[in-house]
Amino acid sequence: MIGRVQSVAGDSITLDTPQGPRLVTVNDETEVKRAEGEEEASLEDIELGTHIAVFGQFNGGGKTLVAQVIVILPPPPKR
Repeated sequence: MIGRVQSVAGDSITLDTPQGPRLVTVNDETEVKRAEGEEEASLEDIELGTHIAVFGQFNGGGKTLVAQVIVILPPPPKR
């Protein structure tokens, strides 16, 4: 799932996606990476407006994505 971070609260992130808002949960096993370069990343690097790609498993009837890997994407090009 790819989207822009709308909110971050504790162990959950709300993403603005083309399909509407989606809830992502994170845990101690969630790995955070950057799409560019070798620079390390962590959950603290994810803030409002950040574009991310999330890989994981859905639960709760497919409404919540439990993140295994989050990739911090570069900002989209300005139009």
